[in-house]
Formats: sequence, C-alpha cells, structure tokens
Amino acid sequence: MNTDYMHQRFQILKLLSDGKFHSGEQLAKKLGISRAAIWKHIQTLQDYQLDVHAVTGKGYRLSPGIELFDAEKILESCPESEIQDLQIFTETTSTNEIILDQISHGSIHRHVVLAEYQESGRGRRGRYWLSRLGSGICLSVGWRFEGSPETLMGLSLATGVGLIRALEKTGIQNAGLKWPNDVLVDGRKLAGILLEMRGESAGPCNVVLGVGINVQRMPARQEGIEQPRTDVETLLGHKISRNELASGVIKELLIMLQRYQEHGFTAFLPEWNTHDCLLGQQAVLLRAGEEITGTVHGVDQQGALLMDINGQTERVISGDVSLRKA
Repeated sequence: MNTDYMHQRFQILKLLSDGKFHSGEQLAKKLGISRAAIWKHIQTLQDYQLDVHAVTGKGYRLSPGIELFDAEKILESCPESEIQDLQIFTETTSTNEIILDQISHGSIHRHVVLAEYQESGRGRRGRYWLSRLGSGICLSVGWRFEGSPETLMGLSLATGVGLIRALEKTGIQNAGLKWPNDVLVDGRKLAGILLEMRGESAGPCNVVLGVGINVQRMPARQEGIEQPRTDVETLLGHKISRNELASGVIKELLIMLQRYQEHGFTAFLPEWNTHDCLLGQQAVLLRAGEEITGTVHGVDQQGALLMDINGQTERVISGDVSLRKA
C-alpha cells in the first residue's frame, strides 16, 4: 500500500481518536487533500470495525474514541535504557513477523514492536489472533539467548507468569494459566502467547515473544474465533489506559526474560503452580490427531506437562490440552 496513503489514514485516525466531531472540510484542510479522499479514508476505517458516524452539518465522529499507542507515554514507566528499540505500527501483518524479519538481517536484543492492528495475527498451531483496531494489545519482544533452544522449553510458561504479574497490577486477581500459552479467567481467554525462535542447535538463539491481550469488548461472535473470550475492561468494570497496560506488560516481560536468562524456568515454577488452571483436573490431550484422557499433575522444572495416563505419568512437551467435559 502507498506509504503516503497510509500516513494520511493514520493522521485521520489520530484526529478522530478524541471521539469528537470533525468536519470533512477541516480534515481535508489539515491533511492537504480533497474531501473525496477523506471520505475514502473514512470508508477504510469502517472496514477495521471502527464505528465512524457521518452526520450532515457536523462531520465525522469515531464512537467511542480510542487511545492510540504513544511511545513517549509507554516509556515513562518503562525506562528507555531497558529497550534497545521500540516500534509502533498502525497496521502490519504481525508484530512477530516484524521482529523475525529483523532477525534475518542480524541479531536482535530488547526489541519491542506494538501494532494497533494486525492483518495476520497468529496464535499457536496456525490459529488466528484477531483484534479490532485500537481495541487490544498486540506486541512482540525480541531477545537474544546465548544458550540452546532446549533451555527455552519453559519460556512460554514464564511469559504467562509475567503477564499475570502485569494484569494483577491493573486489578485482575483471578486470572489463571493454561498450559502452555493461554491466560484465562473463568474459562474464557484473556490473553495468548506465541513464541518463535531462530538459532543454532547449540546456541545462540534469537527469540520472539508474541503477546495478544483483549483490552476492550469484542463482538460476541467473530469469524475464526471459537474459544470463549473475555477482556480487561469487562473484568475491571471500567476503561483503562492501553498505554499504561502496554508499558506494564513490557516492563514485566523484560524483567522475566532477564531472570529466565539467569535462572531458567525453575525461578517461575512456584508462581506457575499457583495459577495453573489444569492442576489436578481431568483433561484431554490432542496429539497427532489422537485424543488422550488423563489427569494433570502440573509441570516439571523444564516446563513439560505431567499427565497421569492409564496409571502412568507421562511427560508432555507438545500438544493441545483442554478440560474434559463433564
């Protein structure tokens, strides 16, 4: 897409983000384009599930207004010295792909990417992570580990612990962790994690931690989404600052990554056990097209799931797990 066109669209979005009416004439004058061009941009914004009202004599209004990501606000409580690079995109394919592309051109460390909207947001096993523009948090952190990929098996679990810490600081105290990459509240998905890595078998290894958090309420039904969901604002009962939440999440993830680098997953095991949604539960493991039923006995010091299957404790390192329906 034309860079100038995308810049114009972002400027319109920025002006409308206050939730007030702006006339087409005012918008056209500020951007130096025609009113017809403004109308085309408004139509595009509506394609992103944004509710833009057009009222004769008043102009255009985004309802409700949205808080766009602001690097300066995010870095206020997350010192810039802890982040080598912070990038914010209005629209991209996925934040993970941005950092993976950077890795292909050289090593990365302490790189953070945020996006208002992802065209191809991804979860585990090729699933989609969908979020309306400006309604959630889609971010990725790039980190370089000197060790081999084998030492990083528990990293997605440690990331979940980092997310729990950040969410607790917003007032959400009842979130749980579902092995290996989901944050749930009362069985509804609040956040997800996607870990990707590039490196040699003996190390070093460049890791990308992708995190998606539902902040504002999403449509009850949405194509491509099967799992019940919840969001931060519904749980809290009030609106929150996305910039403050993003800053808190980034800060906790950077602390977590540094600690993991020094101590591995064992440093996070007690907290994981506290929030483990599956511990002691009858669950179904889907692996290689086969459904296996067993009882979950937590995770080991490397982050593998421990399941009692037919009287034997099995160590599970991959697969999808869900609670067995009564």
